[in-house]
Amino acid sequence: MRPEATIAQISDKVATWTKLLLRTSYFLWLAATDWRVPIAARGVAAAGVAYVVSPIDLIPDEIPVIGELDDALVAAVALILAKRLIPAPLFAELRAEAAGQFPSGPWEGAQADLARGLVFTLTAAMASRFMIYGIGYAARWFAGDTVSMVQAFCRWDCIWYAGILRDGYASAPPESWIGEVNWAFFPLLPLLARFVWNLTPVGPELALLMTGNLMFLLAAVAIYVYGRERFDEASARALVLVTVFSPYSIYFSAGYTEALFLLMTALAFLLWGRKQFLLAGLAAAAASASRLVGAFLAIPFAIWALQDGLLQRFWRFRERNLRMLNAILLAPLGLALFMGYLYLQTGDALAPIDAQAAAWGMVPGNPFQVLLDAWRAPEKLLIYFAAVTTLGLGLAFYLAIRKCLAEAAFMLAGILVPLSAMTWSMPRYIFGLLPTYIALTLLMRDLRIPLPLTMGVLVALNGLVVVIWMGNLEWTRLEDALM
Repeated sequence: MRPEATIAQISDKVATWTKLLLRTSYFLWLAATDWRVPIAARGVAAAGVAYVVSPIDLIPDEIPVIGELDDALVAAVALILAKRLIPAPLFAELRAEAAGQFPSGPWEGAQADLARGLVFTLTAAMASRFMIYGIGYAARWFAGDTVSMVQAFCRWDCIWYAGILRDGYASAPPESWIGEVNWAFFPLLPLLARFVWNLTPVGPELALLMTGNLMFLLAAVAIYVYGRERFDEASARALVLVTVFSPYSIYFSAGYTEALFLLMTALAFLLWGRKQFLLAGLAAAAASASRLVGAFLAIPFAIWALQDGLLQRFWRFRERNLRMLNAILLAPLGLALFMGYLYLQTGDALAPIDAQAAAWGMVPGNPFQVLLDAWRAPEKLLIYFAAVTTLGLGLAFYLAIRKCLAEAAFMLAGILVPLSAMTWSMPRYIFGLLPTYIALTLLMRDLRIPLPLTMGVLVALNGLVVVIWMGNLEWTRLEDALM
């Protein structure tokens, strides 16, 4: 059976279960707020509703998606107890009112297709997280790893962000400084994770993982809506599948900025297409507060504005054109605010670039020379990075051929900027760009590549990356394995 058909069947069942949970929760709410209901039953109903909306679960959230499944069980138990405590006529009345708000039949109305598509999207996104966490757990078990799932997923950059949550940005390098300092890590992700940390009894690491998973689910929804409005329903669903099962999608759930950046990029693309220029500019500003490349969303904005007659009809449509210009200027705002903060904190507005150069040797240069050097390197791992980077450049060129010039330009900027300093993180940077998935979806459609074949390759690569991640393989060890 085709994967999209399987997920569609699952999503239909999820839609039914979702309606059932909503109807049950609404019934419990009615029972908790109706003074005709006996006080014991009101207490049971209130406890059930409180648990459903509470971020604290009985099932641990180390595997975040699984931790949500207990809501349905608690709601069902509360409903059974309430039925025993509430008089039958009153129970039937409240149940009928809840059923009227959330009927059990199929989706109906003008939003039916959109509702089904959103359920499909969330089902696919959650299925991909089940797969990643399942493979990760199995890999840890086979390896005899004793670290927790939180420690297994929160590594490298996530640890830096957890340090920012605890202590904020450093005002000066530590005494034992060898160049490594947290100025290289952008602020929006730790700011959002701080809300989760403050509202829940979890630690900074788990707060980052929870924030990343939430941003990932929201990004999947935004990508689906964007694909539906930009292309068609089939392409939108294919775009979602290619994104959520992409080989490096573990970064979307690992306390990195990838999921947040993907969400803000999708919102920027979607809102510009809807002519909501101010909101598009704010989304781009948020993207530039999560990654340097977010500032380059000004490039697709400028291309779209020019295609929409910004220069030819400037005075005729002055108000609209000024709103487009404002959106373009807003794109680097997040980066500018971060640089301003670091200037006040450290006296160096370019601290992110200086820290990366001192700590990790990421000195900007000629990106094409960096790529050429990687192809010539004796290490097979560097050749792999060069191959993925070349693939990314090829996809950007393909978008240009398809006359998706704005998306192509943004993808090119998103590749060349980090490539100017190194190649060893290029795969996750490339697969963190929305245009990458747009290009893959269009290419798959143009070449009539069967979606099941594409999904099989993506899932296999995804599983391999998860195993490597969970094995905590250093690059030198991985290189030895490849050689």
